[in-house]
Amino acid sequence: MGYSTEFIVNIGQRFKLGFINSIGTGTGGQPFLPNPKLGILDRGNNIVLDSDGYIVTASILPNSANAVLLPATNLNVAVSQGMAIFQGLYINPTGGFYLSFSVNLVIIS
Repeated sequence: MGYSTEFIVNIGQRFKLGFINSIGTGTGGQPFLPNPKLGILDRGNNIVLDSDGYIVTASILPNSANAVLLPATNLNVAVSQGMAIFQGLYINPTGGFYLSFSVNLVIIS
């Protein structure tokens, strides 16, 4: 059996916007626990730390309940150390919903 010498695997280029943690539980009118945390990730799902200054935007996909993702002032979060950490997001009516997240960054693929 042979072994290589040690080598380093570095963080790659920006590849995708992905969840660091998903949205937790939701109760009408109360913040999600936990709120979503997203990251700018490379192909290996490593956080690309030098992605500061970009903006991640949260939105609710169209739904029959006409629900609104609130508070409006928390829907855009600046990326810091490769992550966008949302705070205080909630939806008032009960039901099943999907959120969408986008970033103002051209992802290298």
